[in-house]
Amino acid sequence: MIVLLDEPGTSLHGDAQQDFLRFINERLGAKQQVIYTTHSQHMIDPAAYEKLRAVQDRSTRENPDAGATVSTVRLSGDRDTLLPIQAALGYSINQHLFLGGQRHLVVEGGADYVYLAEMSAHLAEKGRKSLDPQLAILPVGGADKIPAFVALLGRHLEVSVLMDGGKGSRHVQRLQSLIDEGVFSASELVLCSQIDDTPGSADIEDMFDPEDYLRLVSWSPLGGLTVADLPKSDARLVSRVSDALAIETFDHGLPATQLAAHRDEFFGAISDATLDRFESLIELLNGTIES
Repeated sequence: MIVLLDEPGTSLHGDAQQDFLRFINERLGAKQQVIYTTHSQHMIDPAAYEKLRAVQDRSTRENPDAGATVSTVRLSGDRDTLLPIQAALGYSINQHLFLGGQRHLVVEGGADYVYLAEMSAHLAEKGRKSLDPQLAILPVGGADKIPAFVALLGRHLEVSVLMDGGKGSRHVQRLQSLIDEGVFSASELVLCSQIDDTPGSADIEDMFDPEDYLRLVSWSPLGGLTVADLPKSDARLVSRVSDALAIETFDHGLPATQLAAHRDEFFGAISDATLDRFESLIELLNGTIES
């Protein structure tokens, strides 16, 4: 017997669709062959990749009778056809990534990750306070994505957040609304501007003394600057560098990659003030574990 199902579970919630998929695999499919069609990522099991088939409509205005093709799943396939499979795989990877025993330290981007990881390692080498190993740094791709991440996963995961800006910034205000709702605690939020001798809108680059950060900038494709080239203001260091270079969009990742590439040279001449600021930031981040 062959059981044919057309878009089963369409009206069901995603979790219910996954329950139904387990029923097909473990019970219904154990007694007879089951073939079903779906556009839903929740009805796709990435572990059974070899059983998946892509159905593509080849008809066009010029050739309306071309019909459809059924084939194994290949990356060369139509993007819209592959989308549910890619979504299912991404969801599976994310579940395994997030469901660990560690507390997730959510940061804005890759530059934050590099600076925290490298500075923490150097501080540890110096016998100073370093990032607690319980904190797994997780860049989410921008400040605008942090509130969404916390809203969706803050109730299910242990989450600490490092944010740029002051308490009045738009993104921090969005996080404050989640704190008010009890999604996570104010003690789990750290702002770069909490560190002494930084601007009210500080980001992680403001942990560096200007001389130290400009060395990273000079090694990058952005070009060389001296402190004298920077506008004299209370703005963020990155904003002052952008103005001096006359660029509208600043790529935070370009100087960050230079820290890893020139690690020994950079740390051989790093200032005590830079180390002190990063150590203070790390102490605040470690404190979120006790919240």
